[in-house]
Amino acid sequence: GRARGRGLSAQLRGRVAPEPTPSSRADLAIVLTGGGARAAYQVGVLRGIARHLPQTRFNIITGVSAGAINAAQILGQLMNAIFLDVLDEDALRLLRSNSLLAKIPPAERQGYRVVDLVVLRPSQDLGQLVSRYEPRLPRVFRFFTRSLGTRETTSPDLLSLLMFQADYLQKLIEIGEPR
Repeated sequence: GRARGRGLSAQLRGRVAPEPTPSSRADLAIVLTGGGARAAYQVGVLRGIARHLPQTRFNIITGVSAGAINAAQILGQLMNAIFLDVLDEDALRLLRSNSLLAKIPPAERQGYRVVDLVVLRPSQDLGQLVSRYEPRLPRVFRFFTRSLGTRETTSPDLLSLLMFQADYLQKLIEIGEPR
């Protein structure tokens, strides 16, 4: 993506900070990438947090969803970059707001609070992972996804969003759950 691969300071340069809104509850936010079947990864992440960090309470939990998809070959490759850029932009806005708020004495913040940010991403390429599970799909669904080009692409991201096979979802949960 356009924002990926550059340092945080380079990404923040030239950006106007968004207007923060007051919140009396926002102490800690978690932002999860994903969409479609990738929600299973998020389940694993949340389960791992509950198990390993039981005292951690997130006031804000948000994620990125894929929406409508027209073709795997075109949009499948672009979706990760687009949605990760959106996620990165949201994270940068939060960091910028936090930076500005930190310069204001707490008594003068008018209810605005610094929010801790945790961004979680899969440790594996889920598009690559799903290709191992594609042959297990029902024949009609395999025909449909192959006609969209999921077999020809090097990273079948569309298929990773549409796959709801139990064994694939279990693998996503395992990837998302820390050991």
